Amino acid sequence: MKTIDYREGLLKRLRNQQYATKLLKHSFEESCRDGNWETFGIVLQDVISAQGNTRSFAKKARVSRAHLYRIFGKNANPTLNTLLPILESLGIRLTLSSDLEGRKKAA
Repeated sequence: MKTIDYREGLLKRLRNQQYATKLLKHSFEESCRDGNWETFGIVLQDVISAQGNTRSFAKKARVSRAHLYRIFGKNANPTLNTLLPILESLGIRLTLSSDLEGRKKAA
């Protein structure tokens, strides 16, 4: 039986814009709920890795490579000033919505 490298498969899936966006959205929402940004940083790093070279991506996003790596760190707490250009470079837009809409539907 042929084995498939998990990381290779993950990076292949993350090249799909919809898949990457959904995974980032989910991890962002989780991080907002629990305050732990480490998982979001790992997912963001994987999405960027799927795009190719981190150095060239940092240049494209107009952030320093060092700053980009700090976002991936354990104690990361990215600011919107850093996060928005990165997401934009990935073709992802950050949007806000109201919790009230969901509450009204549930009632």
